[in-house]
Amino acid sequence: MAQRDRQVLASWEAGAAADLAIRPAAVLAALENVDVAQARQWPIGERDAALVEWRARLFGRDVTAVAHCPACSTGLEFHFVPEGGTGCRVSIEHSGTTLALAGPSTDDLIAALASADPAKALRSATLREVPESAREEALSALAAAHAAAGEIELVCVDCSHRWALTFDIGTLLWRELAATAARLMREVATLARAFGWSERTVLALGRARRDAYLALAET
Repeated sequence: MAQRDRQVLASWEAGAAADLAIRPAAVLAALENVDVAQARQWPIGERDAALVEWRARLFGRDVTAVAHCPACSTGLEFHFVPEGGTGCRVSIEHSGTTLALAGPSTDDLIAALASADPAKALRSATLREVPESAREEALSALAAAHAAAGEIELVCVDCSHRWALTFDIGTLLWRELAATAARLMREVATLARAFGWSERTVLALGRARRDAYLALAET
């Protein structure tokens, strides 16, 4: 528990200090204990797949969410298990050769967003190592991988309308990290005021003992 709590606080702190586009890479760098510049070079699909695995370690694999039908506004609670990041690495066969398609990195995305034509810049970054003759096939394969890993098909229980939601592991994990870090810091602050303990001491306590001390601090 102590290690998990430290990982939550460290990754939250790293993400809080990062710009929105860099935040998933910053969180991953803190969890993997690597430099953020290195994490920014990971293909986004591989970055997100790693974040899916880290979320499973920290918070469990199942996800419960709520969506509203775009046709009738009925609320729908649904459950799913993420299996990989958006746009995971794929391969295609072209002219007797297997081509590995990694997709763009965080730095590619940032550079594209700063360009005059973001869509064109991102396409160029995605296809920079793909032969001209294979580029359309490569884009189709990456789009299919994106849909398979990042979309959730839903059906309204009231009107039977069907629609798809895009799953973003970076956003989901960040919300969970922020909420959990806020709770942990409140616990540390409460016990520090009551007993003069350091953060390290508080985080080293098991959940049952920590809750017992919190109850004593609040009486």
